Amino acid sequence: MVAAPSTAYDAFRVRLRVLRIEQGLTQTQLADLLDVSFSTISEIERGSRSGVPSRDFVLALVSALNDRDRTLLATAGYTPQPDTSRLPEDLQSEVQEMFLRWYSELQETLDKYGARE
Repeated sequence: MVAAPSTAYDAFRVRLRVLRIEQGLTQTQLADLLDVSFSTISEIERGSRSGVPSRDFVLALVSALNDRDRTLLATAGYTPQPDTSRLPEDLQSEVQEMFLRWYSELQETLDKYGARE
């Protein structure tokens, strides 16, 4: 049983481990997919690295781990962005703005009920 995360970084690294295991990947296999060293993944999951990785690295993890709802991105503290690439260009910015409004309201609701740190 995994202990409840005590910090945002703990939530991120626990979520990373859960997603990796759900995908049936070892740390080495995930590292190979991302073209990083095994120790990079291991250190992140153990919490021995300082802070959450860059947004670009987290996005690479999201893709490699097939994290469709982008929970890894959110637990890393980055605002998720909707994939609007298949929409007509004139609708892309409007959908992104709608999403950001919704996301802000969600964060406010979570704060109101003490569901976030």
